[in-house]
Amino acid sequence: MCSEKICNITFIIYYILTVINKGDLAALAVLDLTAAFDTVDHKILLQRLQSRFGVTGRLMAWIRSYLYQRTLYVHLGSCGSRPQPVFSSVPEESVLGTILFLIYIADLPCVIQCHGFQLHLYADETQIYDLCSPSSTDQLQLRLSDCIDDVANWMRSNQLLLNTEKTEVLWCSSNRRQHLLPPDTVRVGSNYVKPSSSVRDLGICLDSGVSM
Repeated sequence: MCSEKICNITFIIYYILTVINKGDLAALAVLDLTAAFDTVDHKILLQRLQSRFGVTGRLMAWIRSYLYQRTLYVHLGSCGSRPQPVFSSVPEESVLGTILFLIYIADLPCVIQCHGFQLHLYADETQIYDLCSPSSTDQLQLRLSDCIDDVANWMRSNQLLLNTEKTEVLWCSSNRRQHLLPPDTVRVGSNYVKPSSSVRDLGICLDSGVSM
């Protein structure tokens, strides 16, 4: 696991432990994107590079040449399809592809922070979390559902797809307050997600008591 990923998950765990040690509850939502790198629209990406980051001239021409004139085809045995032009996607296993993806979703944190949530992004992995008192879980669940709705709408307008069926929600508390964790389902888009007893986040398994 790389140092940046370790730093991200360590910060989340520290936040949750601080919250539950004070007697509050913490809610963590781990969002799942479908084929995130494959759905990056080249036209939207280039517009964002220019309007938000001021990329122009030779650098813009170099990035455009990196993205454009890509093709794909299917080959099976001795048969193969004709090459077709690709108008979306950045190479997932490349350093530049990851940087371009992060630039592509640079406006997403503002959408989440408008709802008052903390967040961490690591490539295409998004974690949203916040705290509440044991008596305020209903309000936090409503805020979380509204936040995820806006995230899904933003992604839809940018040709990305939030997989609400694979999005997970975890409530955390101290061991002696486990009975206060809400069992109710949380609305995630058009689906209703039952809170998990544990989730796998950035390669680490977290459970409701943060025992890992």
